[in-house]
Amino acid sequence: MLILKLVADSALQLSRGTSIPGSGSGWLVGIVSGLVSGVLLLLFSQVWRRTLVPWYEERMYSGVSVEGTWRLSDGDEKQAVDWSQVETLRVNQNASRLTGTQTLSAKLGEPVSSALLDISGGIRDRFVYMTFTAQDRRRLGIGVLLGELVGDGTKIVGHSVYYDTLGKRVDSTRVEYQRIPAA
Repeated sequence: MLILKLVADSALQLSRGTSIPGSGSGWLVGIVSGLVSGVLLLLFSQVWRRTLVPWYEERMYSGVSVEGTWRLSDGDEKQAVDWSQVETLRVNQNASRLTGTQTLSAKLGEPVSSALLDISGGIRDRFVYMTFTAQDRRRLGIGVLLGELVGDGTKIVGHSVYYDTLGKRVDSTRVEYQRIPAA
């Protein structure tokens, strides 16, 4: 409280054109310039982390791109799977970092509800790893994926571990995502 009173008294004296006895007005200028330089440093660090570093990483990254839309396949001859939901991944890529959304849409007549999950993860060599978390914090929904980019880069094959809300348990399964060509 004493400090606020001193600052208010100093501001009042400076506005009248008088100086603060014994100290000059240097300490107030020091406080203000310290606050201004702190704010400028904070802004610069935010621009550095959110703009310049990703830009540089994107220019230096020479790996494969998985950016785009992917859809969960219904299996192949080895594993005939009939999923209760249609899963669509929308992946954004910045160098080796992956973000995006996963949309789970119930198939007609299935007792599951639709959901939207956030994706975070990465890619290293040809291996893709992702974590899925529900956007709605009132719902349970979490999963992880470790997959391998195979063939000509249009398929991710791997395993997913997730919480099965119908079975009320943690489950795992083999998954295969197919890249949807851009229109």
